[in-house]
Amino acid sequence: MKSLLKKTALAALLGLSAPAMASLAYVSNEKDNTLSVIDTETMEVIETIDVGARPRGILLSKDFTKLYICASDDDTVQVLDLATRKIIDTLPSGEDPEQFALHPNNKHLYIANEDDDIVTVVDVTTKIVLAQIDVGIEPEGMAVSPDGKWAVNTSETTSMLHWINTETFEIDKNIVIGQRPRHVEFSQDSKIAWASAEIGGTVHIIDVDKLEQIHEMSFKVPGVNQDRVQPVGIELTSDGRYAFVALGPANHVAVVNAKTYEVLDYLLVGSRVWQLDLNKDETQLYTTNGVSGDVSVIDLDDMKVIKSIKVGRYPWGVVIDPKLMTLAARNIGFCYGRKPVLTDISFALDSGRFHALLGPNGAGKSTLFGLLTRLLALQQGDILFAGQSLKKHPAEVMRQIGVVFQQNALDLDLTVRQNLMYHSALHGLSRKQARLRGDQELERFGLLDRANDPVRALNGGHRRRVEIARALLHQPTLLLLDEPTAGLDIASRKALNDHVRQLCADDNLTVLWATHLIEEVAAQDRVMILHQGRLLADGPGQELCSRAGTTTLAETFELLTGVGS
Repeated sequence: MKSLLKKTALAALLGLSAPAMASLAYVSNEKDNTLSVIDTETMEVIETIDVGARPRGILLSKDFTKLYICASDDDTVQVLDLATRKIIDTLPSGEDPEQFALHPNNKHLYIANEDDDIVTVVDVTTKIVLAQIDVGIEPEGMAVSPDGKWAVNTSETTSMLHWINTETFEIDKNIVIGQRPRHVEFSQDSKIAWASAEIGGTVHIIDVDKLEQIHEMSFKVPGVNQDRVQPVGIELTSDGRYAFVALGPANHVAVVNAKTYEVLDYLLVGSRVWQLDLNKDETQLYTTNGVSGDVSVIDLDDMKVIKSIKVGRYPWGVVIDPKLMTLAARNIGFCYGRKPVLTDISFALDSGRFHALLGPNGAGKSTLFGLLTRLLALQQGDILFAGQSLKKHPAEVMRQIGVVFQQNALDLDLTVRQNLMYHSALHGLSRKQARLRGDQELERFGLLDRANDPVRALNGGHRRRVEIARALLHQPTLLLLDEPTAGLDIASRKALNDHVRQLCADDNLTVLWATHLIEEVAAQDRVMILHQGRLLADGPGQELCSRAGTTTLAETFELLTGVGS
């Protein structure tokens, strides 16, 4: 029966095109206390997350594992785990935090607090406040130079840029610019800073080495009253060639040559454009439009809006996670009869990374794999791949997944090549393609000289390698392995584990490796600890140890599960 189910699941992979890979955009909605999550491939909102009161500034951690949120009316900064998309912590701030910036060390967070006229510096790893820096009246904008030397704050009422030395946490210089400065953006080489001044409609260019203004820009949008031209958000391309300036109630984005400061175009977007962010390959620009309650997506090849995405009330901040989406589980639950086996399981896998699903026998790992591979029907929640639902698009999702089951799924009486040819046929590969792909994988696994041997003649480690080669024939982007080293000796286990890790490095393959053996998990892996059907922890191994106050993953595992490793 299990063999038939496996063949049925594999047959679902036939002849279907692969979904495009996508990333996620996050938008803070100031007036309904939510965060909208947008799939950048479909350009649709896929989730709405309740957050603190009056969320405004949002910011990704440098390792793209967390999202920081200014909950302004709660006088705090919230920390959202991007794997589970749940609030996991809060950080101290001053009164009414509005915007913030993270130092390149990924530790020091500079927070502009509008109501108490200070910039708070917090160590995000210890939650210790390192400094409270007095600045001008109504501090709003915040930026840290890419070289980490300067933190710059804008104060609205005093119309200043405050240049904070990040070593001393003291202001080295104040520069007066136009009225009501809003936002600061650095060039990638840290040599130039751009600052917007809302009242008067100007952008000021600062030479960072000299700490002097070298240019002042103004904007004239055709058909728009000049008093409605109020620059706010600024975004620069990584090559330093172009700048995009959000012009507030003028409802346009200015496209600027960042070398000559010439305005090249004005792009009409939604009402009251506020903040902007570029996607990873800088082909699209997302803008938040507060009054119209939407996000405009601009195609930068054609320089036009290609989509308006409705989000929450008064969208404020926007950031795009550069990581590609692969597989994500959302609130998965499963019961055998009345017995719950999995409860509220949520996680997301990072593209091109080795992930370890660690749990003792009976934790629910095989049940979870059964749901991921459609051997079991979803009872609660959903599974997404590149934003597509397994419920709604099962064949398209399964096409991108390769699977190695815990139990051997090879026909022992067929040769190695015959097993691969049969599997290739299920994927719709021609005989020529099947032979080519099969030989490529066997050669990579060092088994090409065994292609004509019956599988029964291979040892356990070599059989497992053939199963992995078979799972990769259709060139999936995600490989699932359920206890793949079961029954192997220590040397064979290590060799197989090392080989799969090399696949991640060589092919940018995303891997989910389920095991109960702690020695198969490395400290740098993304580790998910599953016990009694619940996900107890999810994050880099070193971080899980830090949270638990332990020195090894084995200690962390035992502390969380009560089971010795």
